[in-house]
Amino acid sequence: MFERFTTSARAVVRSALAQTKQSIDVEHLFLGVVQHADGPLRDLLSEVGITADDVRGELRADEGPLGDVDAEALRSIGIDLDAVRRSLESTFGEGALDREPPRSRSWFGKPRSRVTSDGKKTLELSLREAIRLKSHEIGVEHLLLGILRAPNAKVTTMIEAHIPIAVLRQRVEALTSRAA
Repeated sequence: MFERFTTSARAVVRSALAQTKQSIDVEHLFLGVVQHADGPLRDLLSEVGITADDVRGELRADEGPLGDVDAEALRSIGIDLDAVRRSLESTFGEGALDREPPRSRSWFGKPRSRVTSDGKKTLELSLREAIRLKSHEIGVEHLLLGILRAPNAKVTTMIEAHIPIAVLRQRVEALTSRAA
């Protein structure tokens, strides 16, 4: 399927890989789309107020397993996260908590995919969108349409803070039909 991706669409997937130490999910693909949108699609996203910095900020807010409120709650019952971190680093080495965990392997020794089932579904939906729109390639706009067709809760929240998903979908479809 990836042979049908345009250069920009491949950049979206590479960008999503670079954005996460875990598996690629819909929100990582969304960030990649926002970063690599060009021309009319970039203008549309900018017009409605969706920026890469905002999406990146939303993802960073969820990056750590514990936020400030959680750390304060643990501190109130006598658990000091800084002391836990120091203890772990003294045992396992400097930056032990920041290192990427080893990739798990399947029963056959092959590395497991770094794309979640929702991420895979989004890529498949992107292919379906390209076929529906009679495109021979999967572009960034098709990736966005795939995301909009089945967004997860995080992406829904990020988009709907600016524009209803159905309206954005209509506007992206209008752009792709103009380009055809």
